[in-house]
Amino acid sequence: MSPSTSTRRRLLLLFGLVGLLALSGCIGQFGTGLSEGELSRNATYEWDTSATADEWPDDVTVQIEINQAGFLGDDTYHGIYTGNRTQVTFSERGFTRPHSLDIRAVKYQYPNGTVVGHEAIDVDQNARRTRVRLPEGPGRFAWIGDRRNKELRLPAIADGNYTVTLPRHHSVGDFLLSDVSPRSYNTRTVDGHTQIVWTGVDNSQTLLVRFYRDRDFYLFYGLIGLLTVVGAGIFLHYRREIQEIQEWRAAQGLDLDRDDDDGERPPPGMG
Repeated sequence: MSPSTSTRRRLLLLFGLVGLLALSGCIGQFGTGLSEGELSRNATYEWDTSATADEWPDDVTVQIEINQAGFLGDDTYHGIYTGNRTQVTFSERGFTRPHSLDIRAVKYQYPNGTVVGHEAIDVDQNARRTRVRLPEGPGRFAWIGDRRNKELRLPAIADGNYTVTLPRHHSVGDFLLSDVSPRSYNTRTVDGHTQIVWTGVDNSQTLLVRFYRDRDFYLFYGLIGLLTVVGAGIFLHYRREIQEIQEWRAAQGLDLDRDDDDGERPPPGMG
C-alpha cells in the first residue's frame, strides 16, 4: 500500500468521524420531547386551597419535597413553584454543554383554587433544555422530577426562596455523609421532616442536597468505632508479642550492644 493511499484512508476516516459527531449534535438539538402520557401522569399535590392571591408570597417560592422511595420505587421529588413567571426552564450543565431535565405530572393552580393539567401548560423539550410556558400568573406550577439515590441536584428555575423537605428519618449536617449547596441555608424540623431553607437564590445557582438515613449515621460511625477497637486490639497484641520476643532474646544474650562488646566474649552458648 502506497503512503498516499494510506493517507487518504486516514483522512476519509477522520472526516467520517467528524461528520458523525456533527450529525449527533444536530439530532441532539431537537431531541424527542416528553410524551403526553408522562406530562398527564396522575399525581396528588398539597395545594394551599384556602390561600388567596393577596396572601401568596410576594417573592417567588419553590417548595421541593423528596418522595420516599420503597425497595423497588422510583427516586423522585415533586416541586411547587409559586410566582408570576410565565416561563421556566429545566436545564443542567453537562461536561461539554447543558442538557435537559425530564419532568412529568405537570399541573397549574390559579389563585381561585382551580387546578388544570398539562393541556393548559406548554412543555417543549430538546437536548439542551426543557421549557415550560405557564398561564398568566400569579399561580402555582407543580411537577415531578427524578433524583439520584439520597441526592437531589436541581438547577434553580427562578430567582427566589427555596425549601427542600426530606423524607422522615433523614437528615443533613454530617460532613462525611451529607452535602448541601448553596452554603447559605438554614434547617428546621416540621412534622418530623427536616427542611432546608434558602433565601435569595439566584437562577444561575444549582441546589444540591446529599442526605442520609438517620440509622445509617449510627451504623457508619458504629462500624468506624468497632474497626478502631479491633485495630487497637491487634496492634496491642502484636506489640506485646514483639516485647516478649525482645525479652527472650535479651535473656539468651542475643541482643548485645556493640559498644559493650570488647571482642573478648565468646559466642553465645560457648562461654
